[in-house]
Amino acid sequence: MDMPDQAVASNTSRYRIILALAVLSFLPTLFLPYTGEEGVYTITSMEMAQRGDWWIPTLYGEPYPRPPMMNWLMFPLAWLTGWENILVASRLVAALATVATGWLLLAFVSRVYRDRQLAFHSALFFFSGDTLFYRGWLAYADPLFGFFVFIAIASLMLMVHENRKIFLLGVMFGLTGSFLTKAVTGYVFYALSLVVVCIFHKQGRRIIATPLSILMHSLALAVPVLWSRWAEGAGSLIAMMQLVVDKLTGVNPPFSPVSFLGERVAFLAESGVVLLPGSAIVFYLIFRNRSLPSVKQNPFAQTVAWLVFLNYLPYLFALSTNIRYVLPLYPWCALLLALLLSDQKTFPLKRWATPLFAMIVSLKLLFTAGTFLWFQTSDHSNAHSKAARQVIAQTGLHPLYVVDSSSIGLSVTAHIDSLRFPDPPLTKPSTGWADAFVLAREYQFPNDRVVATFHLPGGTIHLRCRGSACIK
Repeated sequence: MDMPDQAVASNTSRYRIILALAVLSFLPTLFLPYTGEEGVYTITSMEMAQRGDWWIPTLYGEPYPRPPMMNWLMFPLAWLTGWENILVASRLVAALATVATGWLLLAFVSRVYRDRQLAFHSALFFFSGDTLFYRGWLAYADPLFGFFVFIAIASLMLMVHENRKIFLLGVMFGLTGSFLTKAVTGYVFYALSLVVVCIFHKQGRRIIATPLSILMHSLALAVPVLWSRWAEGAGSLIAMMQLVVDKLTGVNPPFSPVSFLGERVAFLAESGVVLLPGSAIVFYLIFRNRSLPSVKQNPFAQTVAWLVFLNYLPYLFALSTNIRYVLPLYPWCALLLALLLSDQKTFPLKRWATPLFAMIVSLKLLFTAGTFLWFQTSDHSNAHSKAARQVIAQTGLHPLYVVDSSSIGLSVTAHIDSLRFPDPPLTKPSTGWADAFVLAREYQFPNDRVVATFHLPGGTIHLRCRGSACIK
């Protein structure tokens, strides 16, 4: 082995260690308290399991317009670990999806470029920033959704790159999985990517236009329609499309040009933050060299750049958006960063990658340990769990309902459902409810009164009663 090969082998060995530590850093996050709206999938999973209905998710007893792929993957983990650990199960699904996406990115780049260092740099950029510190382990559907979208687009690129139709199976698997995880937006990510591939890889148009390709794409497109007919209600295509439209356009939002422009600037800034440290290095090089890093010499890099750009635009200009909606673009952004920085002399990545990413993973481990210790020693320690136990003790055998869909209500309800499982989970009350308790924040019922108030991280929730439930 000559000296350059020895240097590459030495670097890749260190990269493997850093990546392994990055993966291990997800373990402590599994045991942190509920964050944001993580209660959605834990509650829907418990409601499905309690009803014995494995097809239609419900939230508070009402249809939830998402397919149940996330729930399906959580069930075996919950049965193994116990339903009291349903949050751990849901986070484990998200974390494993993130790890699988990173591994597939490494394998994809290695296969296409035959460059181990570029592959590891791509994986290292992926396991940094937002993916590593927050959204890579958060128990939302986005990591699993991004995993399936990446499979679909990567399979498309490999099919064109290697002229092999076998990758159509990956396209169909990825598109079907993305829909069953979250929504039809996975097809939009893929469609825009397909347009880019057809523009930059003219020779790939032939294999894309073959009868087999058209058949497989048609079958993938049929999945949402078939699912809508099979699982009418929560999984209906119309309800899902309406949910997507509401999220992107807002529900009758008062439009303000100044506010709209400010939100776009904030979204761009947040996009730079979630891609740290790669985005900071690129901005530094632009400032230093007074020019943008070029990808013209690499057609595949052009494809990735336009893929990211076109898929990013709809979310940038949507009236209601969130950075997590573009999580499927994270692996492609990581690859693009690695391509842009691979030959930069101003910032030689081969020299700085090991100390840079080792520092980032160390910060993640310190951050996780510090957060865990802070929760254990502060008043916020298990606050939602304590509130749930107090509610159960105070309500006794009386019916208990919930009308709060905020993060606080979801977190407290998730704890109550898991503590009482397999008893029926909490639902919304009927119009004429009586002789019962209800958990609520702002909503007030006539002839009820507040019997307990819980001040929790993020806000306050009240336990209200009516009729005989108010009599101690």
